[in-house]
Amino acid sequence: MDILSEGGYWSFIVNSAVSKLRLLILEDSPSFRGTLQNYLSLQFHVTESSSVTQARELIASDSFDVAILDKQLPDGDGSELIRSLKQSNPNIAVIMLTADGRQASIQECLERGADDYAIKSSNIILELTVRIGMAIKKISDENRSKCLEQILNEEYKYEIIGSSDFIKDLKDRVQSQRGVFTPVLITGESGTGKELIARLFHKVEANSKRPFVTVNCAALSETLAESELFGHEKGSFTGAHERRVGFFELANGGDIFLDEIGELPLQLQAKLLRVIQEQEVQPVGSKSPKKINVRVIAATNRSLETQVKEKEFRADLYYRLNVQHVEALPLRFRLEDVEPIAISYIRQRYGSKISISQEVIFVLQEYEFPGNIRELRNILDRAFLSARRTGSSILKKNDIQLDSETKTLLFKSHVVIELPESSSDITSEDFRVKKIEIEKSYIENALKIFNGNTTKVAKQLGMARSTLWQKIKELKVAKELLVNSNNSLEDIL
Repeated sequence: MDILSEGGYWSFIVNSAVSKLRLLILEDSPSFRGTLQNYLSLQFHVTESSSVTQARELIASDSFDVAILDKQLPDGDGSELIRSLKQSNPNIAVIMLTADGRQASIQECLERGADDYAIKSSNIILELTVRIGMAIKKISDENRSKCLEQILNEEYKYEIIGSSDFIKDLKDRVQSQRGVFTPVLITGESGTGKELIARLFHKVEANSKRPFVTVNCAALSETLAESELFGHEKGSFTGAHERRVGFFELANGGDIFLDEIGELPLQLQAKLLRVIQEQEVQPVGSKSPKKINVRVIAATNRSLETQVKEKEFRADLYYRLNVQHVEALPLRFRLEDVEPIAISYIRQRYGSKISISQEVIFVLQEYEFPGNIRELRNILDRAFLSARRTGSSILKKNDIQLDSETKTLLFKSHVVIELPESSSDITSEDFRVKKIEIEKSYIENALKIFNGNTTKVAKQLGMARSTLWQKIKELKVAKELLVNSNNSLEDIL
């Protein structure tokens, strides 16, 4: 394609998009510098420099949108200024001028951060016009790409990642409850993604732009908790200099997520119960309540049943919250989700320039994760820093740091079998005992992986469920592994 036919397009870009941009020309030849200045000043505010030293002073005191830098100068190399220019304005378009087309020289300029280069020739003016337009478009495209990436990351920031049966069942269940705005109680260990589940309930609704307000009950000030939740009127107490809208009013028309609900003081629990039942709040100092329409989604890592028994949590509030109950499954019971969670987290946090080796995935899938997803993210952050120190773009096995004591817990129920060393050690009784130990250990670990679901374990082992239950009784499998099974207490006992 004839460069002049492209020139019309790029000329349009230069004249319309960059007419007010500031341009720095670094060139030691007065005549050549003057030629560039005369032509480019039609579209740019041009600043000239004849040396690296002078250019440094200009960069320190001013910011430029485009820079044309000669590589060979009496007092240095123009490419040495690229870093300073990019720090001053990350979106600056830098074009390097070279006297020859040697690939090594060009590559060095690009590696230092130049956006493009131009070889000095009789057509340099026309070429620079095209190169400047291309460089500006390149930076514009990169910024647009980053912006889109940020939008997508924000969109999927609270996405629940995974392919386990738990994740599939959870999504199906939440979808089936679409349009049902009864209270939700989410329980589970710390770091299992309880807030993500809460956001999933919020997100599936037809109007996902409804408010979603998050409140950490454990962080509420004991003296100001009521004011923070329900608001207060001006002058209602010392320091109330203006009216304050509480979290419940902010969530009006949407959802409020009360994290660590078990930490809420008893005196507030009665007021919270009334708010849920009556759908109205009464700010501190107000004489009349205000109607609201808010769904409460609560979460806790504590046993509310135990707290109710110990008079630390109101039974009536517990029953009011526990309409829809979701148990967030610990990561160790759904290790197949480790890989998609890890890949998604690295991609969102560090972009596509870093990846995870399969050996790292294997190591992570053998870990128990007492800190659940939060711990997985911490492990990956530390692995990234380790890889960065070595200049690697791939997270490798030696970048992963695990708690060795915790790692052994995953294999706690694995039986170490002592094999016979002599003919006298080989007996039918010893063989029978060791066979029982192996079978018991295997079934216990299978139940642990499937969270006590005997139907799924039996299917995986290729046996009837009744046969599995017979073995569970005969082998005296740990009963705590069966608490989530659908069997009666009599079956378990």
